[in-house]
Amino acid sequence: MRLGFRMVVSLRTFLSSFNRLVQAAGQPKFLALWFVLCALPTGLGLIWNTPISEVPDEPGHALRADGLLHGQIFGYVPPGSPYAGILIDIGVLRASLDELGPSFPMHPLPAAARQQARAESWGPVVNMPTNMVQYFPALYVPAAAGIGLGRVLGMGPLIALYMGQLGMLASYLAMGFAALRLAAFGRPLLFALLMLPMCLELAASLSQDGQLIGAAALAAALLTRGGQARRWGLGLFCLAVCAKPPYAPLLLAWLLPLRAVGLTRRTLEVALAALPPVFWLAVMLQYSYSPWQRPPYHPGPFWPGSHSIWLNGTSNAANLRCLLAYPAQILLLPTRTLISTWREMVPAMIGVFGWGPVFMRPWQYAGWGAALAAGCGGVLAERRSGWRAADAGFMLLLLVAAFLTMSLSLYLTWTDVGAYFIAGINGRYYLLLPPFLLLVLPGLGNHLPPGLGQKLAGLCCLPALVMAALDIPALPALVRHVFGPGGL
Repeated sequence: MRLGFRMVVSLRTFLSSFNRLVQAAGQPKFLALWFVLCALPTGLGLIWNTPISEVPDEPGHALRADGLLHGQIFGYVPPGSPYAGILIDIGVLRASLDELGPSFPMHPLPAAARQQARAESWGPVVNMPTNMVQYFPALYVPAAAGIGLGRVLGMGPLIALYMGQLGMLASYLAMGFAALRLAAFGRPLLFALLMLPMCLELAASLSQDGQLIGAAALAAALLTRGGQARRWGLGLFCLAVCAKPPYAPLLLAWLLPLRAVGLTRRTLEVALAALPPVFWLAVMLQYSYSPWQRPPYHPGPFWPGSHSIWLNGTSNAANLRCLLAYPAQILLLPTRTLISTWREMVPAMIGVFGWGPVFMRPWQYAGWGAALAAGCGGVLAERRSGWRAADAGFMLLLLVAAFLTMSLSLYLTWTDVGAYFIAGINGRYYLLLPPFLLLVLPGLGNHLPPGLGQKLAGLCCLPALVMAALDIPALPALVRHVFGPGGL
């Protein structure tokens, strides 16, 4: 009898606690705080256990950040060189390359390599070719500040690079915290997106990609509000477009809602926001961009000229000529490539680590897939006004357009001339798109009894809350298993 009474009391206590958790999960303060409490230790664990340069493309991003300390805004192509150059400290280059271990398959970094990286000293400033100079510098400021602070404090190049990673992580946490606090709706999905393992790996590195994701999330959150907040979001996303011009179609999201008063004013604001990316693109193509060199090859099937010629690199003009000759490929190329690569793209959006690549456990992909689906369900359960099918359709078209322009940019800049598939497609390149799904999904909570929609939204947050907590030990353990014991 007593055992049954205790079980009933325990069940009631559990249900009461669970109900309080569900109610709290729907609150902005709780989600923002939980984000920091989970993302901070996970990010620090990734920084501690991941060698410098073991995040894809990180060596080039490290050079771009260090170049800012030497006044390198645009870069230049030295006479007689096919590559754009940037002035960097040779110690930064050596320290980053020392911790770039063997790949395919990846295995623990030798202790001698870590010791060599720690022993590197600051050296002369040299010109170093890197295509990363084409990226707009604003989002590298946290990394440059960390590297500069490390040098001022008397640290070696390796420790300064880790300081740069801390700067990037702090910036990401600030943008994510602000997005969750300021969003008028859509927090369940924003939280799940910001806590994705792929996003945290990028945020805890010198890559600008983590900053782009944080900026997109915060810009989308500000877009859900009115007045001056929307303009701040537009300005922030303008910086993201300067760094990644293919995402320019998403600037048109600031025209929404299309039927609201002030469409002319909003159109003018969007036009003004588009000017800096256009200016940077023109300057970058003139001073910073250089084609990728390749072993000699014949052009692919979409080349309208002779297929017997030999080419030795990529060519924007040549691939643009292919698209003009076969305009249907503007749609078919991205679609064909997506169909052939989606099995690799989906895991890469959730979390694939290192150059190897290194995959997580199957339960983590399943858990985060469920968390993202639940996040979308949470957006549907929220109460909000002003949603129109025409606006949602317009936003969906913008997302499709941004996917196409991002994919075609890889065709123009990275793919062999006239190729049948787009080369270099990776799921992480498209993580700026999901935050804007907030404007596509309708708020069905208006049709539910008062309070029920908020509880459902909080309930939909729980899978992401649980996965975020589980990743605190799981993700650092994964990279430690691959690269060996971390530490400076």
